[in-house]
Amino acid sequence: MERRGSGGADVCCERLDLIVDLISIVSDDPRVKAIMCMASYEEGELFSIRKLARCVGLAPKNMARYVEELRSRGIIECVYESPKLRLYKVGSRFKPAIDLLRSKLNALFTPNKS
Repeated sequence: MERRGSGGADVCCERLDLIVDLISIVSDDPRVKAIMCMASYEEGELFSIRKLARCVGLAPKNMARYVEELRSRGIIECVYESPKLRLYKVGSRFKPAIDLLRSKLNALFTPNKS
């Protein structure tokens, strides 16, 4: 790790490195990928299991299992259901938290223009 400044700056850098490592580990989880994929699209965009599977890089059968887990926890909601198609969106209870997380991550990884 590169040393910057004295004392407190080293601790800050070290914590930032740990946060980046943690994010890279967690972001490999298909559930996290699905949530971030859904959060990155336009407001009101709906997702089928196939669309999420393409976004995450999984087979639809495997993605269906993760979608059901996210749905059962209330993280995503099924907003349309027919015998052959279900459409999902980020749950209204979790949307503000996901938007806040995304904005904080963007701020963290966007270089300062000074």
